[in-house]
Amino acid sequence: MARLSVSGDGLKVGNRRACERAGFERRRLGGAIPKGILTLWRSPPRRSPAQEVLAMESRIASSSDPPWPVGLVPKVRRAGGIVFDRVVWSVDRIFDYRHGTDTSGTIKLRDLRIGSKNVDHGRQYEPSPPNLFKQGMASLSIDHADFIFVDFGAGKGRTLLMASNFPFAEVIGVEFSEELHRIAQRNLAIYKSRRIRCAHRRSVCADATEYELPDANLVIYLANSFDGVVLAKVLSNIEKVAARRKVYLIYCEAIFSSLVDASGALPYKKPIKLPRLIMRRPRAFSSLIVYSNQKL
Repeated sequence: MARLSVSGDGLKVGNRRACERAGFERRRLGGAIPKGILTLWRSPPRRSPAQEVLAMESRIASSSDPPWPVGLVPKVRRAGGIVFDRVVWSVDRIFDYRHGTDTSGTIKLRDLRIGSKNVDHGRQYEPSPPNLFKQGMASLSIDHADFIFVDFGAGKGRTLLMASNFPFAEVIGVEFSEELHRIAQRNLAIYKSRRIRCAHRRSVCADATEYELPDANLVIYLANSFDGVVLAKVLSNIEKVAARRKVYLIYCEAIFSSLVDASGALPYKKPIKLPRLIMRRPRAFSSLIVYSNQKL
């Protein structure tokens, strides 16, 4: 039965469930109306906003199962993220503990003395996780001896150390910070792993846009060390080599992958699915794409 307004004093007549859902109170009229045939419902009195708030607090306090406190879930997630981040960074430092090197940690560019005009287009130093690098290298089916490895934004040189475990013709790191370049040189001198298979390793202090790539088959590693302004110029240099040589680009944290797609220099593309534990935090090192001018 549809609800019907009986008078202006808030009385209604209608379906029991609909009236109860609307918050109406049942009003008994004694024997005036036969039981079960018609029931009158009275709407609750109107309350001010302040009274509504007090009533809500009263219901929450009297509830045996109070709701989850507002804001607690984000706090728990943030705390969990901090713990996860610290655990992963502790594991990340194992690389340095094993080899006596200094490649861990993050360094903001404002804490470094950099004379390059592209300093505003760079990103902080943050080393690539070893597992991430291994995932990228495992996707290549090449004869390493026929290729030169180049890392743009090499920083302290961890990627150079890991790349020297492959029999590349040469391993080169390009870094525009003189301080990080010197640390990379020390790390290259310290690193004495029995897995080293490339004797020619070096770090070059140069701006990525001004560095002239070797006229050889290349494996280029890029961990999103700079923004799209610098990347566009680097891609232009890569395009010149790709016109006559084999070129592979391992692009991790591929934020500006659309620029690589649009350049057309490396038409073949292969996204690599990464294990979740590789990520240090949400959306950091969460993507890995291999580009090439050869079929993948």
